[in-house]
Amino acid sequence: MFDKNIAVIAKYFNTSPLEIMNGDYHYYMYQYNLAIEDEVNASTSNNKKVESLFDAF
Repeated sequence: MFDKNIAVIAKYFNTSPLEIMNGDYHYYMYQYNLAIEDEVNASTSNNKKVESLFDAF
């Protein structure tokens, strides 16, 4: 599971898994989690705006 996480994070940051392992893995993981959280919040807030628009009509 750990190797799969490294591969996903490396793909997200467009870098090699070896570079992440040689660097600060926890920093990359933290930044990845923040980015995913922002994407989820953005998509749910857009959905809520659309629903409230339909409620307005």
